[in-house]
Amino acid sequence: MNAEFIRHHVKPFEWLVPQRVLKDTNPVYWFQAFRIRDSSKINRDELTAAISAEGVKAEGYTPIPVQLQEVFTEQVGYGRTHCPFDCPVYGKKVEYKAGDCPEAERLCKEDVIIPCYHALRGSDLNDIVRAVTKVASRFQSRI
Repeated sequence: MNAEFIRHHVKPFEWLVPQRVLKDTNPVYWFQAFRIRDSSKINRDELTAAISAEGVKAEGYTPIPVQLQEVFTEQVGYGRTHCPFDCPVYGKKVEYKAGDCPEAERLCKEDVIIPCYHALRGSDLNDIVRAVTKVASRFQSRI
């Protein structure tokens, strides 16, 4: 319900795309996720900083793609076995580098989350919508 309220009010900003809601589902949210449609013109970190400056916590959900996190790039997981990185069952060395998952890497520059958990009151939701739409209106000119 809270996420739906926020999505409804942010709808005019087509470049701020909400996460998809599957048909015939009734999801429960802790936060509302958006994706910036054209991140070449709108920087996610600038957008979230501006929303946060308005008193609403906003942030990027995934700053580093999973495959580029230290456990994978430095292969520091799984104790002394080093499995699955050089696991004999797989038969070849496993390594990850930038460019292996371009969509995940792009998403890490485009995702934005804002709170919408069930305990928020109507006045809280109005404050969130006011902050997001105020900032989005300023960023709209970049599109």
